[in-house]
Amino acid sequence: MRKKTTNKYPAKVLEPMSREHGELCLKIKNNEVLSTSDAAKLLGITKPTLMRKFQAKNIEPVALKRNPVRPRAAPIKYWNKADVDRIKRHKDVKQTVKRSRQAKANAKSLHEVWAQSLPSQYPSVTLCLSDGCAALRDLARHANWCYDNAEKATLTDLIAECLHGLHRQGLVTECLSYDEVEPALVCFSCDGEKTKTWSNGEVHPCGRCDGTGVYRAEVRHPHHLISVDAGDESYNWSLSAAKSDWCTPQGTADAPPETTGKKLATTKHDKALALAKHFRGLLND
Repeated sequence: MRKKTTNKYPAKVLEPMSREHGELCLKIKNNEVLSTSDAAKLLGITKPTLMRKFQAKNIEPVALKRNPVRPRAAPIKYWNKADVDRIKRHKDVKQTVKRSRQAKANAKSLHEVWAQSLPSQYPSVTLCLSDGCAALRDLARHANWCYDNAEKATLTDLIAECLHGLHRQGLVTECLSYDEVEPALVCFSCDGEKTKTWSNGEVHPCGRCDGTGVYRAEVRHPHHLISVDAGDESYNWSLSAAKSDWCTPQGTADAPPETTGKKLATTKHDKALALAKHFRGLLND
């Protein structure tokens, strides 16, 4: 059962149409108050760390605003910019930010060292084939979970270039065609009945679907299912026919492939991306 959230602060939750709410919006616009997320981003620390700093100094939010996306969630806390600046000048916060920046710099340097070792670790396509295909598989799964259309397009183009290179070198074992189907949408105005009964009792063709009962017809997008055998594993990728026109299908797939996996963490994503780019360079040489 969902626990009832309680207000731990004396400040009341402002109503959307109240005068206090309007004054708060003006202060937010003038950067006089900051939400917890904005304050944590400004200081370069996490929200739990910031809340502990506020509680240690007995600093309370100046206003609470109802969450517009999740009304039943805890209200959004807003803090005075002067209080946030006071926390920023504290010695503990400076040390926390310094440690965080140092950890990020160390992780970046380790990643750069690893990326620079790829040419010696994978000097040829044969040695890079298994790990390179695994990296392309992980990036393809990551792209399906990616909300950024630009990043998704970049990853898809990278995968297409690598698969084209594998095809040029005769490493593609199978290419099958299939259609991704967007099913037809039934007209919600007439519920597929094709007609509407007017208030005077007369029956007329539905104006939204022109009497067809279908709001949008079925749409088919041609795709290719490309397979590569590397070691003891077989890797599969799905590409649109427009991006894989260099591949001639040898048959038809019985059903579209099921996409599994999850979004990659930052470190794994960066390593897979670096390995895939190195793999692309080997295939294009």
